[in-house]
Amino acid sequence: RIVESLFAVSAITILMAVFRSIPMALVASVAMSAVALPISVGQATLIQAHVPNAFCGRIFGTYLMAGAMVAIVGALISGDLTTSLGAPTMLIVSGSIGILGAVVGVVTLLPATRHLVEEAEISA
Repeated sequence: RIVESLFAVSAITILMAVFRSIPMALVASVAMSAVALPISVGQATLIQAHVPNAFCGRIFGTYLMAGAMVAIVGALISGDLTTSLGAPTMLIVSGSIGILGAVVGVVTLLPATRHLVEEAEISA
């Protein structure tokens, strides 16, 4: 579910570049939020299912800190890039990077971690 959600969020990001109206942007934002939820839930489930309770706080803290750092760096970089390339181009680039990341995840990580996902689904 995590990979499918990443594909969907990335595709919606690209569609936002194509349809440049406020109503379509609002619809795309709602759709993106709806499909992004399984990413967060899936990641949290995997962490809780495979990390001892004594370490969950540390793991979640590190995980959320790393995500915040990536968001900060992305915000710093994307401002200048959006100014030079334009918002539609940046949305296409961002969506393409997301799709590429999902493909790499499917090819490299999914086979190695499939048992973790199956165990988490069984215990849920």
